[in-house]
Amino acid sequence: MAIRHYAIALLCVGVVTQFINAYADATAQKPLLMAVRTIPWAQPLTAKSFLARLGLVAPPGQSAGLAQRTPGVFNYPLAPMQCTGASKPNIVMIVVDSLRFDMLTSDVMPATTAWANDATHFRHHYSTGNGTRFGIFGLMYGLPGGYWHAALAERRGPVLIDVLDDLGYQFFVYGSAPLDSPEFHRTAFTRVWDRVAPPGPGDVIERDRATTRGLINSIRNRDRSHPFFGFLFLDAPHAYAHPSDMASPFEPRLDSINYVALNNDFDPTPFLNLYKTSVLFDDTLIGSLLHAISNDEKISNTIVLITGDHGQAFNETRDNTWGHNSDFSDYQVRVPFIVKWPGHAPATIERLTSHTDWAPTLLTDALGCETPL
Repeated sequence: MAIRHYAIALLCVGVVTQFINAYADATAQKPLLMAVRTIPWAQPLTAKSFLARLGLVAPPGQSAGLAQRTPGVFNYPLAPMQCTGASKPNIVMIVVDSLRFDMLTSDVMPATTAWANDATHFRHHYSTGNGTRFGIFGLMYGLPGGYWHAALAERRGPVLIDVLDDLGYQFFVYGSAPLDSPEFHRTAFTRVWDRVAPPGPGDVIERDRATTRGLINSIRNRDRSHPFFGFLFLDAPHAYAHPSDMASPFEPRLDSINYVALNNDFDPTPFLNLYKTSVLFDDTLIGSLLHAISNDEKISNTIVLITGDHGQAFNETRDNTWGHNSDFSDYQVRVPFIVKWPGHAPATIERLTSHTDWAPTLLTDALGCETPL
């Protein structure tokens, strides 16, 4: 009898503590979340959407205190930032979900490939993870993806966004997929979340189109007396989506995916062709954005990046790995990285580079920061 009572008591404690953690996570109670991260093997529950439906917390992305910072164990940056912001170039980041390195060809991405011929192409570039949260984290923070959990617990945004905001940049941030899942409203964009555009209605195709139009319109209608930071996150390759009436040179291709059927005997070619078609669709949108930037009178002072958050595998390693988040082969972590930087001649870079290089390069070479890396 006593054992049963102890078991019931432990179960009740477990349920209560998980609810407390879920509530703390949804309401940004930083001290508790920071403590949980130090408990070995802890698997804390989160339930932001469920608690919001019950009316117990604000909807995701609207929680109070997201931009407030509490001192903790995540000591970043190590020293106060000292930045002159002398040149203040415009900065545009185009990130395509699940875009792997070998898609940068004239048949899959003709618009981007043509742009790359007049830019700097880093051919051996690696993301900081095989999933979205870690890939975007490394790109924005200049740190390995493993620091994600500490930054999330302390609601610490990237130094890059801090400096841009302090220098008076306008922010045009558009995500086809909601940028609060993963929790970029509590990490990468926590300081400027009130200036992040919400995703539009419709399916992923319509959202990709709408977010691209949104960024183009923001650039055209901006206050030209201030520099801007533009961020576009496209999602079609992640969903293998493309318009039903879109012509594609990649045949044969699947119409739908039966994930249960994927194994080492499954022919990956039709699946890969479906993926290529979705990449081709997003390339047309990228082309429209690049055209708008090229026709802007201030293009001479605009840095443009095109890359992916991670790659996508189609069992190339023959160990039944598909998609992402399943291994660290080149197909899941190596991505295109094309930078057009005013004053830099076109070049092809063969040395190893990483997402962690991007933010420090902008901070030092574009924004005049003198704080030691």
